[in-house]
Amino acid sequence: MSDSLIKVPFHGDTIEAVAKDGSWMASLRRMCENLDVDYWTQLRKLKEKPWATVVIMPMNVSY
Repeated sequence: MSDSLIKVPFHGDTIEAVAKDGSWMASLRRMCENLDVDYWTQLRKLKEKPWATVVIMPMNVSY
């Protein structure tokens, strides 16, 4: 299955996620903004969890 961009409803907003092989990846920063929690604190906490995977994805953005 190829990667595809999907829109996911999240706390009254819609965030974009990438669907890949039956799973999906979304922006932690966008989720933190919608939940009104600190991004850096959540990132640190996730990095401490053995089950969590944090990936930095370069993106090309055009307006």
